[in-house]
Amino acid sequence: TFNGCSALESITLPFVGDVAHLDTDNEKNPLGYIFGTEQFDDTTETVQYYVTGGSNNSKSYYIPDSLKEVIITGTNDITSYAFYNCGYITDIEIADDTKIIGEYAFYNCKKLKSFVIPNTVTKVGVYAFSKCSKLESINISTSMSIVGNELFSYCTNLEELIVPDNITYFYGNSIYGCKIKKLVLGNGLTQLTTGMLMGCSTLESITVPFVGERLEDPEYGFDGLFGGYVSYKLKEIIVTGGTTLVENAFNDCISVEKIVLPDTITSFPKGTFNTCSSLVSLTVPFIGDVRYKTTDNTQYPLGYMFGDVAFDGATAVLQNYFRNGYSSNAEFYIPDSLREVNVTDSTVLPKGAFSYCANLTTVTLDKLTHIGSNAFIGCTNLKNVSLPSSVETILGSAFSDCTSLETIKLPLNLGYIIDRLFLNCSSLKTVLIENNVTKIEDRAFEGCTSLSKIYYKGDSEDFDEITIYNYNEAIDNATIYFYSKNQPTESGHYWHYVDNVPTEW
Repeated sequence: TFNGCSALESITLPFVGDVAHLDTDNEKNPLGYIFGTEQFDDTTETVQYYVTGGSNNSKSYYIPDSLKEVIITGTNDITSYAFYNCGYITDIEIADDTKIIGEYAFYNCKKLKSFVIPNTVTKVGVYAFSKCSKLESINISTSMSIVGNELFSYCTNLEELIVPDNITYFYGNSIYGCKIKKLVLGNGLTQLTTGMLMGCSTLESITVPFVGERLEDPEYGFDGLFGGYVSYKLKEIIVTGGTTLVENAFNDCISVEKIVLPDTITSFPKGTFNTCSSLVSLTVPFIGDVRYKTTDNTQYPLGYMFGDVAFDGATAVLQNYFRNGYSSNAEFYIPDSLREVNVTDSTVLPKGAFSYCANLTTVTLDKLTHIGSNAFIGCTNLKNVSLPSSVETILGSAFSDCTSLETIKLPLNLGYIIDRLFLNCSSLKTVLIENNVTKIEDRAFEGCTSLSKIYYKGDSEDFDEITIYNYNEAIDNATIYFYSKNQPTESGHYWHYVDNVPTEW
């Protein structure tokens, strides 16, 4: 029909081929059919497959080199091989109500830069976008359930792929030969095949629904997805589900800087993060092997999660822990790179949880009601601690020798400040104390030589009711600021909140 249209740049058609086909038809023709098999000026010989009698056969068609855009308006299937080898086309648009995209439909469309799969599409055949080497972005239909065999293989410009939750099976080699940097695998997946990311050497960030080959009782860890050798470029791992982890679950993740685990995790085997020698930020639901109660006779610290086996980039740290009702010490290997830990789903921070983690600078805690003794002792670089208002108990020496800690806001429900709580926190400058504190025990602020301001959430009469025990001269040397919601008319030291920050009047 269009033979001789040598300058054609854009064409809008109701369907591909000779008639409106279903992909299941025994007779169907590709795009080249409408240009024909006779050569004309400014065309390239394009070998395409057609189907006759249910069998595939190849034929040379002549498609104008000028053709860059094809728009299909009909709602019938995009049949198998429809745009096979159409190497000059840069833009293809199909109708919003399309249901099926056949196998090899866009194979080797090597100048196609982007494509929208309508959310009405329920099935995309194997190799449909394979060797689309310029493809930079593509969505996956919310009506699909399977990402098929080599669907995006050798799409070497595809840097990001988001697999939505409706996908229940993702073929491991569907992205083989790609150079993907960010991969998000949705929560609909219940199985991840061994070695599915083998060859993904450019991957920098990955989100997975669980760790291992299946949701429950996995047999291998994260490295199994790569066939044993995790990409050295991988920097971020985000896990959105799953309950169980195997021993050394993150083995060989030596370049990963950030790991985020969900609240669904029920336990951590000893050495879960062993060999994570570049880890900077870790988000976990709790510290230790399980979520603890205050009555538990065994409580392990952060180091337990990295293990007692030495690895490159880690230093042996002597940490406190609680076992069989007795306090003990043990050496664990914690990466020197670790700076930030976020605890998202635990009411108890165990004894010695972060003890002597000298490289930590930031800790964020959610949902806590209890902080064990020596929890942060010796964290000499710790500058920021976020204590939730739910905390009711902080036991002795929890922040002792945190020599870089500059400011602390004590939680709303804390009734007293225990002995040695901030012992030798020599950089501590400001403290916010709620007005329900009734006593400050011995040496709570001993050695806090920089303490200059105490913001008290009450008036001077309330403050005078607090019992302050021995060796707390730092309180006497500090200026006490009393809370006043409105600017006071009398002279004195007062403060209020501005954008949730204590600010002096």
